[in-house]
Amino acid sequence: MNDWTKDQSCPACGSVNRVRADETMLATCDTCNQRLIRHHYDLLQIPIDAGEIELKKAYRQQAMKWHPDHHPDHFEAANDYFRLINEAYAVLSDAVQRKQYDQMLKDGQAEFISMNLSRQAAMRLFMDEMYTLALELAFDNLNKQQIAMQLKERGCHPQVADIVAQASVSYRKRQFRKQAAKPLVLAVFWFLFGGFILYQVGPRFHFVAWGVFMYAIYHGVRAVLLIVRGKIS
Repeated sequence: MNDWTKDQSCPACGSVNRVRADETMLATCDTCNQRLIRHHYDLLQIPIDAGEIELKKAYRQQAMKWHPDHHPDHFEAANDYFRLINEAYAVLSDAVQRKQYDQMLKDGQAEFISMNLSRQAAMRLFMDEMYTLALELAFDNLNKQQIAMQLKERGCHPQVADIVAQASVSYRKRQFRKQAAKPLVLAVFWFLFGGFILYQVGPRFHFVAWGVFMYAIYHGVRAVLLIVRGKIS
């Protein structure tokens, strides 16, 4: 299969058509002669009632596949198609814009309406979404190499994958280190309280003091793990 062609399902009859990516917007079905792309949902190949998860999955798959860096022989055309994919996602991922767009479809305005999203804006949207995906993987405790590998396996450009993987892991570590403040404060508090019992209350309550010390150690270990590892168990 040529990497510049794609399978596009016909929204009218359901047949699958092989078309060039740069001709998709004007292509018609070989079986019923109806337009293959009528609106944003058709471009992303999802149903109109698709949920947020299905929308994100479809966008990520399409955007990574048709990123212009993957098509150096068709760079300009890939840039245009990539921009349209991001344009569709920009509308459908915004609850207000999607509601307005769905109403337009109900009113019979089923054309693919362009909002002239710039290439720079399309790339920013793509990078934001890649960072979101990388964060999801980072908070599953994957390391930088594992995140970058998963992004690359999904079709993300290697250089982009390495950048967002590093950024997402750094962000995760910062967040968990902030969370270390609470157990650290608790560790200090319970340690001081145990010391008060040990030296001020009297020997009858030494066993209580050592129990409090153990509880302080527990919180201290939690704080250290968050600070050093930047992730949860």
